[in-house]
Amino acid sequence: MANNSSYTGMDFTEEYSIEYHVMRHLQFLIGVPSNIVVIIVLTKYKKLRIPGNLILISIAVADLITSIDAPVTLTHDLLKENHRFNLWKPVCYFANLIGLTAAFTNAISLTMTAIDRFLAIKFAVGYRNKMTLRKMTIAVMMMWGLVVSKVIADFIIGVEIKPELICNVEYIMD
Repeated sequence: MANNSSYTGMDFTEEYSIEYHVMRHLQFLIGVPSNIVVIIVLTKYKKLRIPGNLILISIAVADLITSIDAPVTLTHDLLKENHRFNLWKPVCYFANLIGLTAAFTNAISLTMTAIDRFLAIKFAVGYRNKMTLRKMTIAVMMMWGLVVSKVIADFIIGVEIKPELICNVEYIMD
C-alpha cells in the first residue's frame, strides 16, 4: 500500500472473504439455536420471570436477529458480487435495516441492564416493590418501538443513515 491516494477502503482478499463467510455461517449456526434456548428458558420457567430477565430476553431477541441477519448479509454479498442488481438493492436495504435495528437494540438493552442493576443495588430494600414485571415490560416495549421507529425513519428520511448511499452500486464499487 505504497500509494495512499488511490486507497478507498479495506482490501477484501480471497482469504478474508473465506474467513468472513465461515464466521458468518458459524454465527448463524451457533447464534440461532442458543438464543432460542435462552428465550425459551427465560419465558418457560416462572421463577425466571423477573423484571431484570426481560432485558435479557430483549438482548437474546436482538442477538437472534443479528444471527438471522448473517445469511441475509451473505446473500447480499453474493448478489453484489454477481452483479444481480435488480435483486441486490432490496436485499441491501433489508440487511441494513435489520442489522442496524439489532445493533441499536443491543446497545440500549445493555444500557438498560446497567441501569437496572444500579437501581437494584442503590435501592435494594424497595427495588422488588418498585420495579415490577409490568413496568419492565413497558420499558422494553418502548425501547423496541423507539429503536425500530428511529431506524425506519432514518431509512425513509435519510438523516443519519443514507440508504441510497449505502446501497449504491457506483459508491460501493469505487
